[in-house]
Amino acid sequence: MIASESDRIDEGFRLQKAGLLEEALQQYEAAVNSGDATVRARALCRKADLYRKWSRWDQAINCAREGATVARRAGAYSLYAEAITAEANVYHQRGEFDAAIPLYERVLEMPVEDRVRGLALQNMGAIAAQRADLDAAERLFLDSYWHFRRAGYDRGVAFVLNNQAAAALDRGRFSSAASIARQAMEAARHVDDFGLLGIATLNYAEALAAQGDLARAESLAA
Repeated sequence: MIASESDRIDEGFRLQKAGLLEEALQQYEAAVNSGDATVRARALCRKADLYRKWSRWDQAINCAREGATVARRAGAYSLYAEAITAEANVYHQRGEFDAAIPLYERVLEMPVEDRVRGLALQNMGAIAAQRADLDAAERLFLDSYWHFRRAGYDRGVAFVLNNQAAAALDRGRFSSAASIARQAMEAARHVDDFGLLGIATLNYAEALAAQGDLARAESLAA
């Protein structure tokens, strides 16, 4: 039985990782009604993330901005930074990098925890990779990796390992990409995130195929 609004957010995130997005939204919706401002801000950030996945851009931005307002008024600055990141992620996904980067940089200027800094750095690294600035991407991914490790944020570690593997593939460093992708697969299994596991598996398959191991690559891709 769900004991509190905070528990609902955790349950919603578990459902989200399993791909049960509508069920996750129901949990976040319930938590938004909490009288605890920090719980409400967390729920709004999670809703923003879901709406972004569905390309419901206006709803995602509105939830992120409301979450930022609630968190700021509560003096919860790491949550405030997360809400700013949630809004930046919308622009990032839409390819509006010039709108996203100043928000990520704003987060890095704030006195926030390692996990939140790692998220901003990781997303800036992804933009650098999309702009074909692979040197900057690799630096940002490595920086975010260590922030996640210090924070004990295992899902972030899995995410950034996927990005590092993709960057290695782009550089033609197929042996390194395969090694990193294997680490990403293990990290994704550790946090029970099937979406991240799927990405890691495809990265591994691509690295194996590039090295001529077509049989194993085909099996993984299937």
